[in-house]
Amino acid sequence: MKTAIIFSGNIITTELVANMIKNGVNHDVDIFDTSKTFYIDFSEYDNFVLGTNVRYGKLNKRFVRCVKKMKKYVLPTQNYFVYICGIQSEKAQNYIKKAKKLINNGCEYYFVGGELKTDGSKGLHKILIQSIISDYNKKQKELPTLIDDNINKLINSINEISKE
Repeated sequence: MKTAIIFSGNIITTELVANMIKNGVNHDVDIFDTSKTFYIDFSEYDNFVLGTNVRYGKLNKRFVRCVKKMKKYVLPTQNYFVYICGIQSEKAQNYIKKAKKLINNGCEYYFVGGELKTDGSKGLHKILIQSIISDYNKKQKELPTLIDDNINKLINSINEISKE
């Protein structure tokens, strides 16, 4: 059993989740970042985990392009999972609906939450994150976090398939 994790993110959270999944899965896992050039032989993998962040209410553009390209190589024997990182958990179902419309197959979808961190951010994006953090602090609201339960459900689903 072999799993490929292909993630698209603008800051470190989507990559962090990819590594959490890799560390929890009980078989071989390779991670690919869509912001870098990579080659993947789709026939080598039993499972694909596709990760994306949400920015301004939209799924990552590189994620969308990757999914469209992958459709040519999908085999009925391969399993697909999608995780979505975002800070607005109240919109989780909308994000999942967007991913389902794009992918249109029987894969499993997980909203895994998100974090507000300026690490890896630059320019206007960094200023925007700082502003959002400030707004949360002024309203004395807790900052968004990753939803560990959903990440663990995803990991457990992958591990269950590998037992079959």
